[in-house]
Amino acid sequence: MFRNLFRVAIQPKLVQPKLTRSIVDCSGLKIEEVFAELYNNAKPLGLGVCQYVHDVMTPTGAKQRLQWGHSWDYVNGRYMKVYPFHYPKLDERRYDSENGTGMMQKCVDNVRNRKFTTKPPIDHPISDENKQKALQWAEEVWRLHPPIKIYPK
Repeated sequence: MFRNLFRVAIQPKLVQPKLTRSIVDCSGLKIEEVFAELYNNAKPLGLGVCQYVHDVMTPTGAKQRLQWGHSWDYVNGRYMKVYPFHYPKLDERRYDSENGTGMMQKCVDNVRNRKFTTKPPIDHPISDENKQKALQWAEEVWRLHPPIKIYPK
């Protein structure tokens, strides 16, 4: 008992930094236009290259995609990480972490100024050979490290 009290007494108090949220305001903008612009500027990441589609999404296509669900983690292999539960206010930290600092704000500004992206962020599609290599690697990892069964049969 005294040992724990001593440990607490000599341990330095850790001060956690306050996390400030970076909120982008999309008031007055159609959600499908914002989604399409974010998608068109997002980059493929990790094994997302296996699902990467080299295309440009239109607001009409975005409207259809929005009917599937409310969470935008990876869309066609592109790193989105946007959670529009509180639309028109979006948190930019996760999107910007891989797509570039200030990229979400830039996309929203493009929509406000009606300057939509007309080409994907990568100039060339991922080759089929690299997709096959990534899939083979993923299958090998899965074979060597199968998922742990938590629940009894």
